[in-house]
Amino acid sequence: DVYKRQVPFLQEKVILIKRAWRMGICKCLAPIHTVQMYLRMIDFPPLPFQDNLHADESLMGFVLRMSNRNGISGIHWLYRQLGRDKLNRFKEEDKRVIAGLFGAEMSRVNSAMVRSRRIDGLNVYEMHGHRINKPYLARPLRPQLCPACVSENGYARSLWDFSLVCACPWHNCTLIDACPACLRKIQWMRP
Repeated sequence: DVYKRQVPFLQEKVILIKRAWRMGICKCLAPIHTVQMYLRMIDFPPLPFQDNLHADESLMGFVLRMSNRNGISGIHWLYRQLGRDKLNRFKEEDKRVIAGLFGAEMSRVNSAMVRSRRIDGLNVYEMHGHRINKPYLARPLRPQLCPACVSENGYARSLWDFSLVCACPWHNCTLIDACPACLRKIQWMRP
């Protein structure tokens, strides 16, 4: 609840700084993204329940797991704090905020980051220690999961972010990407 009450206050501060930046009032300040990062860092102390990423956990899954563990429904709130309108991959500058809020080691957050960049005119994903030259082979925004693994371990494995992985090697079952009851697609932006 403390964080939910701080959201409008923080957003108002960022809006004021953006206006001042555009009007030329505060050109001596660092670029606006640096100012926003600074505000996020000082206004959001660590959440009460802390944990580290599992070595094979996806970053999106970690953020969802820790948000829910701290009584915050979904990851909408964090995306708003990061100044995003829609779900996308986390950016490099988000690593410190994620590690600080949830108590994760920076090295684990860094290794779990999914990066996208253009190399020789091609979109290339770098994820979980692998370079993926064909974007359709990666599915970092379209989760799939093994219900048995999630039930037993309580987290989403990074292995499931690869399109070619369609079965669980531990439970020998097909991964699901839709709810078996209502058939709606599973999304990261969920409670």
